[in-house]
Amino acid sequence: MYWMARMSPSWCASVLTSWVLLGCGLDEPSDVAADDESDLGKADGVVKWHREAAANGAALDQVWGASDGRYFALGNEGKVLQVRDRGRLGTWRARKLTDIHAEIDADAAYETTEISPKRLKAVSGHGEIAVFLAELDAGQNAILELDGEQWSVLWADPQPGPDRGLIALDVTDAGAIYALRADWSLVSFTEGDWRDAEIQIADVGPTFEAGTLWADDGTVLASGTEFYRSGIYRLDDTRWVAEITNQNTESFRALWGLDGFGIAAGNDGVATRANGAWTADDELSTLRSLWGSRKTNVYGVSGVSGDNTFHRFNGYTWKPVVHGVPVAAAARWMAVAGRSASDIVVVGDRGILHYRK
Repeated sequence: MYWMARMSPSWCASVLTSWVLLGCGLDEPSDVAADDESDLGKADGVVKWHREAAANGAALDQVWGASDGRYFALGNEGKVLQVRDRGRLGTWRARKLTDIHAEIDADAAYETTEISPKRLKAVSGHGEIAVFLAELDAGQNAILELDGEQWSVLWADPQPGPDRGLIALDVTDAGAIYALRADWSLVSFTEGDWRDAEIQIADVGPTFEAGTLWADDGTVLASGTEFYRSGIYRLDDTRWVAEITNQNTESFRALWGLDGFGIAAGNDGVATRANGAWTADDELSTLRSLWGSRKTNVYGVSGVSGDNTFHRFNGYTWKPVVHGVPVAAAARWMAVAGRSASDIVVVGDRGILHYRK
C-alpha cells in the first residue's frame, strides 16, 4: 500500500489539523535494529544488506512483496516484469509480457477471451496475490491478478480511451482494490462489488491532476498537484476532501501510514504526523517511495543518484542507511517494499538491495 518545493514553517502550521492515516496491518515478526541506529542492516559487524542482480541487468522502479516470500518488480515504463523466487537464495527471473494470457470474464466488453498486456503500470496486492494495473492495445486499461501462476482479468474498462488511463493502485490487506485516474475518478472493488465512479473534487481546480494513492480499512487518500502547489485528499463517499493543502510543494509522490501516524513525501522534504502534530523535515532533497513495518521503522528512497539517497525514519529523525554493499556511485534507488521488519527489498537502476534476517 502506489507514489514539491521546500516545506516552510508556515506550511507546517497550516497542516496542524486532522489528517489521520489508519493502520496497514503489516506483519512484523521481529525488529532488526534499535530505533536510533542509522546503519540498519549491520548486526555485530555483519552486514545484513545483500546485493542481488536483476535479470538481464534491468533497471527497476516499482516493487511489492507477497506474503509467500516472492517479490514482484516493474521497470522500463512497465514493459519489464521480474519476480524473485521464494527463499533466502531466491533468484530474480524475467517474465515476458507476451507470455501473460489472462482470462477475461464473459461480461467484459471485449471480443476475445484472454489478453496479453502491452505494459504493467503499477503493482500491489494482498497476501500471496499480486494485482497489476495493465495497459492493453489501443490504450484500454485493465486490472489483472496473479494468483500462483494463474493470471486473470479482475476488471476491464468498458469505455476505453486515452483520457481514462489508470495511474495509481493500492490494495488493502483485506483485498479491497482502488485504482485512480488522472481526472480523479476512481475504480474500486469493495465488499464483492466493482465500482467505476466520477468523484467530485472539492476545493481544487479542474487542472489539479491526481498523483499517488493510499488506502486501508475504508480510508482512501490521494495526492494531487497543479503547477507548484499540491495537496492530500481523502475520499468522502462521492467527493475528494482536502486533508493537506500547500502552496509551496510541487507534488507529493509517496504516502504511507500506520496506527494514526502518517508520512507524506515529496521533492523537497517530508511531513510526518505524530501525537496530533505535524512536523516537516526539508533536509532530505527528495523521496519518491516509502515503506515501513511500524512508525519507528520507515524507509524512503529518493530516485536520484549520489550519496544519501536511501534513508530510514526511526520515529524522530531521518538518517542515511549504511548498507555496506558496494554499488555504483550513480545508482538510483527507485522503490522500497517489504514483508516484515526482517525482509525488505530496494530496487533501482543499478541492482537490488535485500535485507533478510
